[in-house]
Order: sequence, then C-alpha cells, then structure tokens
Amino acid sequence: MTEATLRNVTPADVPAIWRLAAEQNERDGTDLVVPRIFDDGDRLRPNIPLALKMVVDGKLVQAHIFECVPELMTFGAGRRATALSFRHLPAAMWQLETMGYAGFTALVPVSRIEAWEPIWKERLKMLRGDARVAHYYRDFRGEQR
Repeated sequence: MTEATLRNVTPADVPAIWRLAAEQNERDGTDLVVPRIFDDGDRLRPNIPLALKMVVDGKLVQAHIFECVPELMTFGAGRRATALSFRHLPAAMWQLETMGYAGFTALVPVSRIEAWEPIWKERLKMLRGDARVAHYYRDFRGEQR
C-alpha cells in the first residue's frame, strides 16, 4: 500500500528539493530557482510563509514552496510620468534585493503591453514570463479573475 503524506519542509530536505528542481528544469526547459527557504537559524525566511513536501513511501517526491514576492503596482501610469519614474526603479530594485527578495513581479494590463514592453524589457531588463509559464491567480477574498 502506498503511503503519501504532506509535511513541513526541513533544512535537511533542501538538497533533495534542489535535485527535484534541476530534474524539472531539464525536463521542462525552464530555469526555475529554488528560493532560499531557511535563515541561518534554520527558521523559515520571512518571505517563505509555508514550505511543504510530499513524501511517498518515505521518499520526498515533490515540494511546494510558497514565496512572498513583491508586486509592483503603478497608478497614474501616463507616458511622461512613467518615463520619469521608471528611471529611478533600479534604486527600488536594489533596495528590495538588500531586503532579501530575489525579484519582483509586475502584471501589465493587456491593453498596455505594447506601450510598456520596451520599458520592462529594455530599460528594466525584466523577462516576460507568459511565453514560458502560465500565470494563475487565486484571490482569497473569493473573487475569481
């Protein structure tokens, strides 16, 4: 009989999770990186609210790492204001990195992609991920979008 359980990830599990990620990247043609899960005191890092592993017959076969990633939301996004403010975003990116974040995300309305694409890709060196991964969203307030 197969025994499958979902448990909390421990620091000892990290090498196995890295191996799973490497195998998945090779298989799927992705380059997803396992975030740093634990701090130096073996506690979950502040940006990792939950880390779970699926263990089947005593073997770790999957990990679910829930990571808090800052999301950039821009309001008043006229062309001139955007051009002026986005010159300073590298400083904000540096500050987020010094706070321990590995990156950030920005969701662009489909109607604005053409206008914003040069800023995201060329100026900020951001990658557009919808060509390699699909973005799914769940609003805990009950709204499905």
